[in-house]
Amino acid sequence: MPLEVFQAPATLREQLIEFQARQQCYPLSELEQHKEELAGYVGVYLLYYRGQFPLYANITYANQAKCCMPIYIGKAENPGKRTGKGTIAGGLVGRLREHRNSIRQAPNLDVAEFHFTVVAMAVDLVAWGEAILIRHFQPVIFL
Repeated sequence: MPLEVFQAPATLREQLIEFQARQQCYPLSELEQHKEELAGYVGVYLLYYRGQFPLYANITYANQAKCCMPIYIGKAENPGKRTGKGTIAGGLVGRLREHRNSIRQAPNLDVAEFHFTVVAMAVDLVAWGEAILIRHFQPVIFL
């Protein structure tokens, strides 16, 4: 007898994608202005490019009016989630700061050309949410 495999209902995946589409898009250069709002949350974050780098011209064009084509999708999880002992150290703000700092170190990139959205969610859903959004958007991974 084959092993029975649990599958999340398609409607749940669709709800996540629709929820993500409703989230506010912020300039990455203004991250510190939103740290109080994001503090203490884990979830999935999406980075969008709106700059002049020629290889990403199509991405820039798609993101001009609205953040809709992420260049990168990542997750911010609770480091102690498996043991139940961890705290949310950094969470979404911490991970976005890491990306902002990496971009600042690149000689051909400008933080002002990047925006982000976040999907705050329950700790147990973060890895699933990241996987669903990566499959849906198929972003270019550059970091």
